[in-house]
Amino acid sequence: MLLGHRVLDWTLSTAGLLVMFLGVYDVIQNREENKCEMTYMYHMPEYEPVLKSINDKYGLYLYSEYSKREMDSKVPVLFIPGNAGSYKQVRSLASVALRMAIDKKFSFEFDFYSIDFHEEFSALYGGFLDQQVDFTYECLDFITKKYPQNTGIIIIGHSVGGLIGRTVLSHTKYPFLNSRVKLLLTLATPHTPIFIPDQELDIFYRRLPYIDPKVSYINIGGGVRDIQVRSGLASFEFADVDVILSSSPGIWVSADHRCIVWCKQLIIAINRALFEVVHQGIIKDRESITSSFKYHLEKRNYFFKSSKLAEEQTTRSLSYHVSSCKTSWISDERFHFSTLYKINQTFIFLMNTVEGSKKTLHVESSHLRGNWIFGCRGKDNENICLAPVNLFELVNVLPGKRRSAVHLPLNTNQFSHYAIVIKKGSESPKINVDVYESSHRVLSVESTNIKDYLGLPFILKAKTDPAASFYNITFPDLTSPWKAYEIVVYPQGHCETNKDILGSMHFVNSESKEVTHSQIFNNRSSLYARLLSMPNTNTLNYMLLSLNKDCSYTIEARLSWLQSFGQIVRYYTPHIVSLFISVILFTMGAQYRDYAEQTCFPSPWSVTILSPINISVYLKIIASAAPFILDFYSISLKSHALDNSNLYVFLLYIAMGCALLFSGIAWLLIIVGGNALSKSLSAWTVIPEFVADYALEYVWRLSPLIFPVLGAIAFTTCGSFVITLGLLLHVLKLFKMYEIYLQDISKEENHPRLLSEFTEKTTSMNFKFSVTILWFLSSLLNFPVLLSWIRNDFHSLSYDPSFYSALIFSCSSMYSLSNSSLKPTLKYYNFISYCLNISGFLSLLFFTLKVYRINYILNLAISLVVLHQLF
Repeated sequence: MLLGHRVLDWTLSTAGLLVMFLGVYDVIQNREENKCEMTYMYHMPEYEPVLKSINDKYGLYLYSEYSKREMDSKVPVLFIPGNAGSYKQVRSLASVALRMAIDKKFSFEFDFYSIDFHEEFSALYGGFLDQQVDFTYECLDFITKKYPQNTGIIIIGHSVGGLIGRTVLSHTKYPFLNSRVKLLLTLATPHTPIFIPDQELDIFYRRLPYIDPKVSYINIGGGVRDIQVRSGLASFEFADVDVILSSSPGIWVSADHRCIVWCKQLIIAINRALFEVVHQGIIKDRESITSSFKYHLEKRNYFFKSSKLAEEQTTRSLSYHVSSCKTSWISDERFHFSTLYKINQTFIFLMNTVEGSKKTLHVESSHLRGNWIFGCRGKDNENICLAPVNLFELVNVLPGKRRSAVHLPLNTNQFSHYAIVIKKGSESPKINVDVYESSHRVLSVESTNIKDYLGLPFILKAKTDPAASFYNITFPDLTSPWKAYEIVVYPQGHCETNKDILGSMHFVNSESKEVTHSQIFNNRSSLYARLLSMPNTNTLNYMLLSLNKDCSYTIEARLSWLQSFGQIVRYYTPHIVSLFISVILFTMGAQYRDYAEQTCFPSPWSVTILSPINISVYLKIIASAAPFILDFYSISLKSHALDNSNLYVFLLYIAMGCALLFSGIAWLLIIVGGNALSKSLSAWTVIPEFVADYALEYVWRLSPLIFPVLGAIAFTTCGSFVITLGLLLHVLKLFKMYEIYLQDISKEENHPRLLSEFTEKTTSMNFKFSVTILWFLSSLLNFPVLLSWIRNDFHSLSYDPSFYSALIFSCSSMYSLSNSSLKPTLKYYNFISYCLNISGFLSLLFFTLKVYRINYILNLAISLVVLHQLF
C-alpha cells in the first residue's frame, strides 16, 4: 500500500514538473507579437543635470534635443523610472512632445525632467524606496520653485516609479504638493505586489494611500506581453482612468514591461491628452483631465482629433432634410452597403423599431466620418428624423482601420426608428447591418465531459447563419484563472470575396475590460480566451466574432492545456516557490524520521514524505483547530483563487517535482563538480594537491573561528553575501567528502570494510547535503539583497533584511563545517522530525506571497538541527 502511494506521488510529481516546464515555455514563447512601433528623435538627446542628492547617488536631469525655443509658458513633467530603470527612458515621451509642440505650433511646451535612481532594484529590495521617495520630493521642491505659482506639475511613473509618485503625493511631510501636482500617470505599475521579498517592501505597500482627491490618477497596464506585471496586478481600481493597453482604441497592442515607455502608439495618445489638458500654460481641473484621458485611451474616434470636438458633435442636435440627403429604408434584416470611392452626397439608411420584438440591430461600420448613428422620435414631410438623439456614445471602436460597431434593441419606446448616416466626403465607406435574435447568436463554451477536459475540440456552430456578421461566445466556465480556451474559426467552401482578411475576433475580460484580438483569415484562425486578472464569479467573459457576411464559418472550441499551464506559471510561481521550500522541510523531516527508526539518513529523493493529498487534509485540520488560522487560511486561499483544493494539491505536486529535480541535479553537480574542481585546481595552480587538501582540512578544524569572521564580513558588506560564502564552503566540504568516499571504494578490494562503515559515510554525506540545501534556500531567498548590495556599488545597505539570517547560519557553521556525521547516541530525532514538519506547515499557512518570512522558518530549522547535535 505504501509503495502504491509512493508510485502515485512520484508519477504526479513528474507530471507536475512537466506542467511547470511547459508553462514556462508558453509564457516565454507563446506571446503576442510585439506590434509597438519605435519612436525616433529628430536631434541628439541631451540630459542636463540640474540637481544631485547629498551623497551624489541620485540625480535629476532636464531633457532637450537642441536649443529650446523661448516660450512664454512651460509646463514641467517629472518622469520617475521603475525597477532597474534608467532616467533616459523619458526620451520617447519628451521627444514626441517636443515635435508635437513644434508641428502644431502650440503656445506652450513641456519641460521633461527625469530622475536617475542609479538603476536600483527597487522591486526586489524595499530599503531603496524611502530614499527614492525623499529624493523625489527634493526634485518636486526644486521644480516648484523654478516655475510660477499657478503652474501645475505632471508626474509620470513607470513600474515602481508609479508607487513612488503615489507615496509622495499623499505623504504628510509634503502637504504643499497637493496644490501643485495635478496629474499622476502610471505605466505598468504593480499596484498589487507580485511577491514581497523583504519586510520594508511589505510595509511600503501597506502604507500606500488610495488617492488624493485633488489629483487626477491615470493608470495604464501593458497587457498580455508584460510577463513581469500581468494585467490584474497593474490594475488600480481607484484611478480616474484605468486601462489596459490592448483594449485602448487606436492603440490595440500590448507592450512588455520596458517597451511601454517607448511604444509609439501609446506615446502619441498620451501626448495628445497632455496637450489637450493644458490651456495657455495652465493645467485644467481634474474633471477635464479625466475626460481628456478617458477619450484618448478609451473612446477615441478616428475623425475627432480631441475630446472637446467629440463632445460638441455628440451633444449637437441634427436634422436631416429630405431634399438634401439621399435616404433609404432598410427592409431586409441583413443589409450591406459599400463603395470603393469617395461619395459626393450624404446617405441616410433608416431602420424601424418594432414594439415587442426580441431582435437586436447590429451595425458594423468602417471609414465612416464623425457621428453616424442616431435615434429618431418620428418623421414628417419635412424631416426624416425628428428630435434626433446622437447614439455615438454606444458605439464600440473595433481593432483595425476606422472600424466601429453598435448593438441596439429594436424593442424600444424611446425611438420610432434608427438613422445610419454616411456623410458626404467619406472615403470607401462600408456598413453591415444584421438583425438577429440574441438566442441565435450567443454560443456558450463549457467543459462538460471527459472529452472536453482532454483538450479535444468540440463544435460550437457547425455552420453560421446565412449572411450573419456577428456572434457572441460566452464563457460561464471561465471562473478559474488557470483555465484557457482556444476558439477556432474555419471559413467554409468558397467565399465571395477576394480579401485575405475575413473578419476579427475579440475576447473581452469583463472584470478588467481587457481586450485581446485576432484577425480571421481564409484558413484556420484562432484566439485564446484566458484571464490576466483574478476572476469574479459574478462577471461573464465573452468573445465577439465579427464575420464577413459573404462567408460561412465553422466555430470550434477546446480547452487549451498548454495555455492553461502557462496560466499556472503566470499566477502561481510565487506560491510554488513557497511550496517548494515547504516540500524541502517535509523531506528533511522524513529523513530524520527514518534515521530515528533505522539509524540511516537517506537521500532526499529516496524518502517517502507526506503526500500532498494528506498535507491538504492536515492543513484543514490545523486550520479548524484554531478559528483565527481558519479565517486567515481561507481568506488567503480565496484571494488567490486557491480555495479549489484540487488545484492546491496539484501545486504541491508541482513543488514536489521541482524539489526532486533540484535535489537530483544538485547531487549530480556534487559528483561531477567535485572531480572537475579537483582537476582544474591541479591544472591551474602550482600548489601540490596534498597542500590544498591540508589547507582545507585546516579550515574545517578552525571552523569555530568562521563565525566571527563571517559575522565581521556581514557587518561590513551584507548578510546575503555572507550566506553565499557559507554556501560555497559547504559545497567545497561536500566535494571533499565525496572524493574521500570514492577513494575508500577504490581501496575496498585490498582492504575489505564493513557495510556499517560505508553506511555511516553515506549517512554523513546525505546529512551534509541536506544542511547544504538549507544554506542554498537561505541564499536563494536573500539573493535580491545581494543584487541590491552589488547595485549599491558594494556599499553597506541602510537596511539589511538578511543580516540576522547570516548571523544564525554563520553560527551554525561552527558545527556543520567541522562535524559531518550525526550522533546515533542522541535522542529526540523524532522530535526534530516533527518540528521540521510543523515548519513546513507554517510555511504553507502564512508565507505564500510574503516569502521573506520563510527566512524565519529556515533560521529555526538550521538552529534546531545544529543545537540538537551539540546538546
